[in-house]
Amino acid sequence: MSTNETNWEESFSILRSVIQFWQSAWDIKRWYDRQSEAAWPDMREERRKHAETVLNLIESIHTSAANQAAGQAQTEQPIADLLNQIKVILAALQRSLADLEQAHDEIQPQQDQRAGDASLTARAEATLSSLTSSSEPPDPDDALAAWRGSRTFHRDSRFIQLLGGSVECRREALLKQLARGQTAHISGTVKKMLRHLTETWGLIEQVKVPGVQRGQLPCLVRLTTKGCQTFQFLAEREPLLGFEMLLARHAIVQQVYLVLEASEVLALAGYEVDLLPATIPLAEGRRFDPDLLATREHDRIYVEVEDHNSAEWDKKWRRVMSGTNGQIHIVTRTAKTMFRLQAEIEAQRFGQVGVVRLTNLEDVHTFFAEHQTIWISERPLT
Repeated sequence: MSTNETNWEESFSILRSVIQFWQSAWDIKRWYDRQSEAAWPDMREERRKHAETVLNLIESIHTSAANQAAGQAQTEQPIADLLNQIKVILAALQRSLADLEQAHDEIQPQQDQRAGDASLTARAEATLSSLTSSSEPPDPDDALAAWRGSRTFHRDSRFIQLLGGSVECRREALLKQLARGQTAHISGTVKKMLRHLTETWGLIEQVKVPGVQRGQLPCLVRLTTKGCQTFQFLAEREPLLGFEMLLARHAIVQQVYLVLEASEVLALAGYEVDLLPATIPLAEGRRFDPDLLATREHDRIYVEVEDHNSAEWDKKWRRVMSGTNGQIHIVTRTAKTMFRLQAEIEAQRFGQVGVVRLTNLEDVHTFFAEHQTIWISERPLT
């Protein structure tokens, strides 16, 4: 095999390597540039120059090869010199790729956290948009005329304003608020009112919640699109969409219901409760998303609401310990779940001193009446 043929074969081999490394670097470049357009400008400029140089060298090799094949005198640089230059570029690309991979590893945990927040926000915003953007508030002389003329309009409109003006979306809790001062009158017409708001006027939707209590299934209530428009007309502002915000945060209606039940228990003990607490950033890009934040004078606690088993609970409680400085507070649906969780948490070694306080929705009211505290169990942790 001639020297030219050897050089030509070697050139293709090196070019294939260059292209493979360049494709890898370019894939990571596209990922990295999406994260921050302002990040690492010098590295991006270096990659641009590498790309331009590689393309120029490829064109030179192509021209030289074409001239040789045609028997013309070689007017470009010798192929061997071009190959040496490509080897230098290849080494630079490898270094650039290593730097990019390191940057990827450093930034990925933060991106995962921001992606989680963005996903949650997008779900809530999409729901809000679908409910409120279809049209202007209804004309009182048209869509609401019949309803406004009914004998129950005053009471019905109060319920709509309660629902749209609060994060609370449990049907029974809303009805208790509505019934203040006129319990007898409301209790005799509740079913009829709800049926009319749901079926006749189409302003609300009732969502049954299975598996959270014995007997009749409880319900969560949400405004329909028409209900959102009606609330805007009545209150002259947009509804809070409590059902949608809580469902976006907790994913299932059972958890939404239990979180609201737990907030009521905390309020019983004198706490002010934030149903939508902010995320707490942790070390190494981790995060802690508490279910509830409860404050009472100088006491500030984060509360988790649990009703099922999870293979990831050992990691979860370590996150909670990190985010709360060793203070774990848990509300469970049943006593059985409470004691199982207590045993599992006590069996762990956290590497820091802390405490776990637990209660359950089955026994908390009786326990509070006897002991004036909602925390049925309190155990030290190490």
